[in-house]
Amino acid sequence: MLNDTKIKRIIRAVCTLLVVCIICTGAVYDAVGIKVTVTVRNDFDGYENTFNARSVTASLDDLFKDNDIQIGVFDKVNLDESHVLQDGDSVVIRRGVGIMIDCDGELISTSSTHRTVGESLVENGYFIGESDYTVPSLESEVTDGMKITVVRVNENTEVRDNIIAFETVYKDDPTLYKGDSKVAQEGVNGVERITEKVIFENGTEVSRTELSRELVTEKVDKIVLNGTKQRPVSTPKAAAAKTKSSSPVKSAKKSNESIDGYKRVITMTATAYSAFGSGGGYGKTASGMTAGHGVAAVDPSVIPLGTKLYVEGYGYAVAADTGGAIKGNKIDLCFEQSNSELMAFGRKTVTVYILS
Repeated sequence: MLNDTKIKRIIRAVCTLLVVCIICTGAVYDAVGIKVTVTVRNDFDGYENTFNARSVTASLDDLFKDNDIQIGVFDKVNLDESHVLQDGDSVVIRRGVGIMIDCDGELISTSSTHRTVGESLVENGYFIGESDYTVPSLESEVTDGMKITVVRVNENTEVRDNIIAFETVYKDDPTLYKGDSKVAQEGVNGVERITEKVIFENGTEVSRTELSRELVTEKVDKIVLNGTKQRPVSTPKAAAAKTKSSSPVKSAKKSNESIDGYKRVITMTATAYSAFGSGGGYGKTASGMTAGHGVAAVDPSVIPLGTKLYVEGYGYAVAADTGGAIKGNKIDLCFEQSNSELMAFGRKTVTVYILS
């Protein structure tokens, strides 16, 4: 059996052996290990730590494993994975976050190890022009998962010609008969040249500012002359007989023959219409004559077109027009008056003298 003295000697021998092994192992490690400097930097919280590390191999992966250094998916190392470590190398690890960048029509997922949007874009190789801007702004702090949109701003100068439409001016002409008109001057459109500054954002127009306006061609208004001269109408012979008889109708009833130039007398229902067309000028009749006072629309089967008339309460007229509603003993009298005056005329019974 072992006594206490022998047991103590054995324990001292084992301890001595362990110390020797540890010393030997350290010596071996010192002999084969690669000495490098490692810097871990985090720009987002301002953290930075630099320390010495060793690796038994020249591999970066082994360096990280031997020294329990964790590398995140978005972290970046200054040395490539294939780099062969040597004594004195400096390994810099920058902590990063994941971001998305929407630029030039592409949306990419990438990472950033820098604190601001502007630095992150430069890190990922994006150039920002003087007029370009980003959302969020370049000075904004980057956060994990952030989306950065780059807006490209372009400015163009455009020149375009604008048409100035001519107007139609109506003037009275005492040398033309009422109902007649003529074009004294044809109209010509004008042209003005406009220079504008146009702003585009990512290819879409967002603003347009006028820089200058130049008159290239002046417009020339169209001038239409409308006659004001009273149109002459031949006076029937019966006008002289008016002084002898207070009622030409009664004279006409006394005989079936034409009396003093009146061939017939007809009792008709009269209405009124305007001489002016929708465009503002005088209209044209079915016979081609210009509409005006002294023109009457009739049923040609009752009164042939071209017949000269005298209408009681209206005056002399020519049967020169027709109408879809003018059938039988109906007559539509043309007036150069407003619609309110025409409405006041209404519908009435008149005596019509057929002159020729």
